[in-house]
Formats: sequence, structure tokens, C-alpha cells
Amino acid sequence: MKFDIKIINNKLMMNSKECIFKNTISKFLEINDEVFVLLKIPFGKPLTEDDYFNLFKLNSESEIAWKANFKKPTSQFQCSPLVNITSINGKLIATDFMGRQFEVNITTGELKIIGFTK
Repeated sequence: MKFDIKIINNKLMMNSKECIFKNTISKFLEINDEVFVLLKIPFGKPLTEDDYFNLFKLNSESEIAWKANFKKPTSQFQCSPLVNITSINGKLIATDFMGRQFEVNITTGELKIIGFTK
């Protein structure tokens, strides 16, 4: 299914229904009839946990199905906001501010670290 998607700042309109986010939308992707939205990192204020988990999946009604999340592999793991998303062979890949790449489980939103960028 192809969606008719329009974005204005923090508002995404999909098939005449809208979803309003807390921050401005940076990018969206359609993968296998599913829509994923990455929000921009807000500047000029301390980041909250919501700012770190800035990737969302929308259902066909423009409602949030999940917000990305991950379990810290160690207590020393430092969270960093996501800055890019891409599709590789039908998989959703996210990159964070520190250059780590994650495969995103498109059913649950759980992030699994898979590598690093240069």
C-alpha cells in the first residue's frame, strides 16, 4: 500500500489523517507498507528520555504504534539520540549521534546494535 504523506514541521498527514509530534520531523520512511518517522533532535535545552527515543512507527490510521526503545547492553552504555534512518534489504537501520548503527525490530521498536559508522 502506498500512503499519501505530507509533512509540515511536527505534523504528519497520512491519507487525510494527522499525527502531531512533540518535535519537528526530520525524515520518514515507508518499508513494506509501514511508516517510520524520525524526529529532529531539539537544540538549546537539556535532552529528555523522549528526545533520545525519537523514532516512531505509525499505523494506517496515523496513530503511533510504537516508540523505539532498547535495553542497555551494559550499565556503562551511553544513550544518544538517533540522527538517521535508512532501509537496507527491507530492514530498518538507525544511526545514533555517536555513530552506532542499530537494526530496528519493526514489530516492537526494539533496537539492536549491529555496528558503527566512520
